[in-house]
Formats: sequence, C-alpha cells, structure tokens
Amino acid sequence: MPMSNSKTKLSHRIPQAVRNLRERRRQRAYAQEKIGKSDWKNWGGLLISTFALIISGVTAYHGIFYRSDDLRLSIDLPSLFYDHATESIRIGIPRVATLINAGNRSIAVTRAQIYFVQPIAGHRTPNCDENGHFQYVTHTPERLVVQPSQIASLVMHNDDNNGSDKISISEENKKRDNGIFQVISCAMFSVVLSDGAAVRITLPLSDTEVDPSALPGVGGVSRYLFDPTRPLILLKH
Repeated sequence: MPMSNSKTKLSHRIPQAVRNLRERRRQRAYAQEKIGKSDWKNWGGLLISTFALIISGVTAYHGIFYRSDDLRLSIDLPSLFYDHATESIRIGIPRVATLINAGNRSIAVTRAQIYFVQPIAGHRTPNCDENGHFQYVTHTPERLVVQPSQIASLVMHNDDNNGSDKISISEENKKRDNGIFQVISCAMFSVVLSDGAAVRITLPLSDTEVDPSALPGVGGVSRYLFDPTRPLILLKH
C-alpha cells in the first residue's frame, strides 16, 4: 500500500511540474517581448527627440545667424489709352502695390515710381534703364516698413507729372512704320535695409502698343514682361 500511494503522488506531480515549466516559459517569453517593445519605444523616442533638436538648431541658426532680405511685389499693369482730344496717351496707374517680405529682416520702402518709356532717335527699342523718352508718375509714401513674413499694401498716388494722367508722345514714336505707339511701363522702388543700406530696384512691367485709330476708351494691347502668376522678386539676398 505505501508503494502504491507513492506512485500515485508521483503521477500527480509530473503533470503539475510540466504545467509549471510551461508557465515559466510563457512568463519568460512575455517578459522578453515586453522588453523588446520597451526598447523599440525607447529608440523611437530617442529618434524623435534627436530630430526635434536638429530642427530647433536649424531654426535658431536661421533666426540668429542667417540674414535674408527677400522682398516681393504683386501689382496690376498700368492701362494706356489714346486721347483723341489732346493727341496724347492717357495713363491709369495701379492703385495698390502689394509688398511681401519673405525674408527675416525688416525692409523700409521710401519711394515708389511707375514710369513710361518711349522710343527716341537712334534707339527704337526702349527699356527701363536707358535709351528712351522717360516720363514719371512718382509716389513718395510715408516711411513704410514691411516686417518679416508680413504683407503690406502701398496705395499709389500720382504725385509727379504735375498730377496729370497724360503723357506726351515722343517724336520717334510718331515715326513708327505701323502708326502704332509703343510704350514700356516700368516700376522703381527705393528701399532701406535693416543695416542701413539703400537699394534702388527697377523692373519692367509691360510692353504696350497704343493704336491712335482705336475707338475712344479702347485701351492699348499690353504684353506682360514678367510672369503674372507669381509675385515679382524685387530683392533677394
């Protein structure tokens, strides 16, 4: 009888030992899996922190050490009509010029001009810098400062040309073979940078042909001299 009881107890202990062994293996596997997930989370957190630190460093460098002057312009084209009563060209200047500071330093605008260039003797192809008959429509605004990442509107006024909305026709323009007058429209802006440097910027806007035989009120045909789908770059360095 004692021998039989001993065998019975042993037979009960063996399955229990197997179950205990399986439970320990399961717990060990769970612990290893948990450690692996924890390591992955730690590595992920470290990568995110490193990336954030790099971004912060680049931003700080750009804001403190890197200086950027980037001024852009959005403006409508001037309109030109032939005035039969005075035999001159009537002009319509854009009412608003939109200035966009895409840099990280303030820029002051001290002067704005819309001017018109016609052919002269010996130079039948005028441009905004030389070789033409120049007539100006000037606006001198109060000191307009465009802050970084800001947009400012400059309301244009005709402070020059004696307040007239007409320009005379150059003699060379009257001699053109096709009888149609050519007028180049240009813009000029004077700006002062944050370090005190003064910069003068000129750029062409349009090439317009004004037909004196057109009906009153019919404007000239203008060709853009820039890409009208994006702002003009006035200054970038």
